[in-house]
Amino acid sequence: RGHITGDNPEWIKNVRLNLSTGWDIPGTLIEPEGEAEVRTDESGRFEVPLLATGSLTISEFLDQSLPVRLEIPNRPMPVPTETPLEFRLVPAQKVKGRVVRKAGGAPVAGVHVHVGYGHFRQSDSAVTNANGEFEAGALPGQVYQQVLLIPDKTLEQVGSPWSERYEIPRSEEPFQLPTIELVGTHTQSGRLVDDAGKPLAKHMVWSVAGNRGYGFANTEANGKFELRIPDGVEVERYGYNSPADETGEGVVVTSEPLLLRAKPMNDVSKRVPLFPQR
Repeated sequence: RGHITGDNPEWIKNVRLNLSTGWDIPGTLIEPEGEAEVRTDESGRFEVPLLATGSLTISEFLDQSLPVRLEIPNRPMPVPTETPLEFRLVPAQKVKGRVVRKAGGAPVAGVHVHVGYGHFRQSDSAVTNANGEFEAGALPGQVYQQVLLIPDKTLEQVGSPWSERYEIPRSEEPFQLPTIELVGTHTQSGRLVDDAGKPLAKHMVWSVAGNRGYGFANTEANGKFELRIPDGVEVERYGYNSPADETGEGVVVTSEPLLLRAKPMNDVSKRVPLFPQR
């Protein structure tokens, strides 16, 4: 059971919430043990009849045009619990930023930027204008900014942006985030095969540097693929995902030309990073 409160009674009605429970394994993405989706009633209350035991994670789907954001405690919330969950809608803190090309500093328009804040999975999204500028809503505290989509496929954001946190104070003025610099990319071609040397089609392949994947691409009927690798990034290994949703490592057989042999990895704690971890 839970309750959302706020200064405007209209804003607490029909708020969609996703509640999931699971057990955290650092550095991995795992399926939740339990999951439920609910909406608040006229008074902002909600109830989940049954949810699996575990550590609770909450995602809210709030209209981003509203001047408020949902304040969720950034701490473990165990399930089961006899204590009702209490959340409040509080004034949003505006943040603004800019996206440019690292080479030359030209602004990049149409870039989709993810601004993470507060509790795990809380975020806003924004799209850059012709000057490369964007504005989003957040909550005071730690905030990060991560590029999700770039119309120009020859550009990429590198590093671990989800771990680059900025402390945002409460202010009537928007907080200026550091400028995001996008680097150029180059093409890397290769083939993916099984143990018998048979080409593997319709497999998603990506490169890995650190704990991040780059250059996601699907294999053709002959196993060929083309990845866009950021300039200056040294590829450490390769990963893949099969049509049956089997994740594994692409073991390098030859570098020139690049030939990868698919090696399934069933141990979740050793999976090749697929999506950036927060």
